[in-house]
Amino acid sequence: MNNILKSKTPMMVTKYAIDSYAKSTDNHNPVYYDQSAAEDAGCGKVIAPSCFFGQLSFSKIILGQEDYIPTGGVHVKQKYKFCGPVKEGDRITVELESVKRKDDKNRDMLEYHIDFVNQDGVVVCQSIMINMLNPV
Repeated sequence: MNNILKSKTPMMVTKYAIDSYAKSTDNHNPVYYDQSAAEDAGCGKVIAPSCFFGQLSFSKIILGQEDYIPTGGVHVKQKYKFCGPVKEGDRITVELESVKRKDDKNRDMLEYHIDFVNQDGVVVCQSIMINMLNPV
């Protein structure tokens, strides 16, 4: 099974979302909170922490897909490749391809390849998530 999905509506990255995420993860780097600090660091605008993408990877709402992570599945692995900063005001679209496969122990796995693309068409993050299906 290969399934390719693309979010219909880009997610607007707001200062509030960045601030809330950074605070919830105890990340106190001022470039995530303070416009002046972001400008002094050469970012131009407040930027999102790289781990900000973790919350987007699991979002059913973005893709509008109820079976995004199947019931009974176990999340076993995830990797991220950060390709560029995400700034306040960016609009991020999620493009996802899911592939069902067997692992080396012949267990059913569902692998997600996810690209996070900004309003300029630039991939700012890539992720691979792997879930084991029906592990019992």
